[in-house]
Amino acid sequence: MMRRYCSTCYCERSANTKAALIRHRAPIALAALHAYYAARGYVSIGSSSHPGYPQPTFIEMEKRLA
Repeated sequence: MMRRYCSTCYCERSANTKAALIRHRAPIALAALHAYYAARGYVSIGSSSHPGYPQPTFIEMEKRLA
């Protein structure tokens, strides 16, 4: 599996399926950013928190390319 990191996003390409996807992490506080990526075909796949924070601090979004 190949990954390319670009700040808070990365691309994956599976060698055996040749399917590609892009995952992006956005801070929960930036709702406008969530809407921006949702309008471009990304869907929310979960949330998580940074170390030391009890509640989620960012959401992870994904878009399939193939």
